[in-house]
Amino acid sequence: MLAIIVLGLIILLIISAFLFKKKRVTDKYKTVGKAKKVLAITVLCVFVFMIISTLMSDGIRFFYCLSDDKCVTVWRRENGEVLIMLGKYKSKEIPLDNYIKITNMNYSSIVVLFVGNKLLVDVENNAKVLQKSSNGTMALYRDDKALNDSLYTNFDGKYRRYKEKVNYININIEENYATDKNDKKLN
Repeated sequence: MLAIIVLGLIILLIISAFLFKKKRVTDKYKTVGKAKKVLAITVLCVFVFMIISTLMSDGIRFFYCLSDDKCVTVWRRENGEVLIMLGKYKSKEIPLDNYIKITNMNYSSIVVLFVGNKLLVDVENNAKVLQKSSNGTMALYRDDKALNDSLYTNFDGKYRRYKEKVNYININIEENYATDKNDKKLN
């Protein structure tokens, strides 16, 4: 967008220079002065646009870490998408790979399990997942629910609970907080 604006203003300067080319010498100085003013305004507009685009946010990011430095980034974007990434992701750009994008969340909780070097993300069944990790470092819990339940949960007769050896973070998206497996609030 910025490139189009700059290109348009440069074309405007060139056209205005040719329109005023056949004027008298005194008028030429006025034209050069006007061209300088247009150029100064263009540079000022580009500078203001760059400052505004830098200050504008595309949502809020939260970093949640367990005591053994296993971290996850939750990026709630302005358009309602939630991106989940392994580690602390600080770039303004959406990563090309190794993230999970979730939309249509009716429930506000996401559980992230750390299994070796892999991240399993457990979201509600109605949530729409738009992108997954291509190299297998991130996966959805529900993609292989039967296997994951047998490996990581116990059934106590009423509820499925994660096994003691499983490290996980329970993230409340609406309230912007997370707890670990001991219900300790994470920063």
